[in-house]
Amino acid sequence: MAYVEALSGMTLDGIHAGIRKFIRGECEDVSPRFVPTPPELARIVRAAVVPGRIPEERRIAPFRHPDDAARARMRLKMPMFRHASQCGLMDELDRANCEGLEAMILLASRWGIQIPPELSEQTNADWRAARGRAWAEIERNPPPFMRHQPEAFRKAG
Repeated sequence: MAYVEALSGMTLDGIHAGIRKFIRGECEDVSPRFVPTPPELARIVRAAVVPGRIPEERRIAPFRHPDDAARARMRLKMPMFRHASQCGLMDELDRANCEGLEAMILLASRWGIQIPPELSEQTNADWRAARGRAWAEIERNPPPFMRHQPEAFRKAG
């Protein structure tokens, strides 16, 4: 009777979605070893149904903690440290670490270690910004070999 009372007013599709969510192990705060209590199941069902009702354009992006970039760097560095210690490549890892994040990412890709997507997005954005600054500087102060070219040819590059 407690389950009937906790789930009253909820649609059958919503209840099925919540139960599927629990069975797939997508409920972090509920032990998968035991059947959820009636209040837990009602909360699971509400959490499974509500995001589907909100239109995509009105959804709020999940909060990203300011330390997410640091955590992403650690998710890159720990497997690299493990690989370097197993293969005797600590000197190479130390050099890359001293050179910065881009060197670490290049080394990780060479070693076949997965790079967290946040880091690749960050480095791509940094690269695009640096490229934009470089092109702006070239346009503002062109090198000698570009000064004598026709305007149409300079804009094509």
